[in-house]
Amino acid sequence: MAFSEPSKDGREAEAVLMVVSDDPAAAHSRIAQLDKIVDMTLGGTTGFEADDSYFDTPAGTLTERGLALRLRRLNDRILVGLKGEEEWTEKGVLRLELEARWSSNAFADVLHELGFRNIRFTAPGFAISGKDPAEVLGAIGLVPVQTRHLARSARLVLNSEGETIGELAADTVTQEIEGTSITYREFEIEASDASAASVVSQLGDGLLADFPDDLRRWSHSKLANGAALLRMADAGALAGLIGADGQLTVAGIAALAQALDQD
Repeated sequence: MAFSEPSKDGREAEAVLMVVSDDPAAAHSRIAQLDKIVDMTLGGTTGFEADDSYFDTPAGTLTERGLALRLRRLNDRILVGLKGEEEWTEKGVLRLELEARWSSNAFADVLHELGFRNIRFTAPGFAISGKDPAEVLGAIGLVPVQTRHLARSARLVLNSEGETIGELAADTVTQEIEGTSITYREFEIEASDASAASVVSQLGDGLLADFPDDLRRWSHSKLANGAALLRMADAGALAGLIGADGQLTVAGIAALAQALDQD
C-alpha cells in the first residue's frame, strides 16, 4: 500500500498463525496448497524472497513509539515501509502498514509520516539519488537493529462473486542469531482493507478448526519475534530448542511465546 496523508488510510487488518507441527515444512506446504477455506476460494500463487532490514535510532525512539521502519530488498527493487500503532485482539491486529518503492519521494514521505507523529529527522545534506537506502537512513541517524530473510508464497482470497477480499501468505522466516540460522514458518492473513476485518477472523477460525495440531494464533510481529529470539540467545535459553535443520522446534515456539508474553 502506498503512503497516504494522513496515514489512517494505511491501516490494515491482519492475523498471524504460527506453524507448530513436528514437521513444519510439510504442514506449511499442505496448508499453503488449499483451494478453499470456509466459503472463500484461494487464487493462484505468487512468491518472492526478500532480505528485510529494520532501522531505529540508537536510543530506540521508533520502537518506544511502537513503530518499525523497514527496507525490503527484492531482486528488482527496494521497498521502504513504516509499520506500527498495533491494536491486537484475540483474532488479529489492526495496524498502520505503509509501503512504497524506494525513491526520494518515498523517503520524504517517511520523514513526513514520522514528523506527523512528532518524530523528526533532519534530511541528509546530499542528493539521495543513486545512494544506497541504508546509507541515506544512516545519514539521518538511523542504525540497523534487525535483519532477516523472508520467503513468501501468497494467494489471493476471493469471495463467492470472485472479488478479491484478502490475501493468505505462507511465510518462511530465517534469522541470524549470534551466528546461528533459526527458521520458523507462519501464515499471515490480511484483509484488503481495514473494513474487511471479518474476513481475517473467518479465515483464521477456519484454518484453526481444520488444522488444530499444526497451527496456533500468534499475536506478535516478526520484528518482535526476532528481538525475543536474540534476548533468549543472550540468556542461553535457546539450547535444545533448535533442530538440526535450523528449525525452531515446537518447544522452541512455546518458549518464544512465553518470552514474548513476558514483555
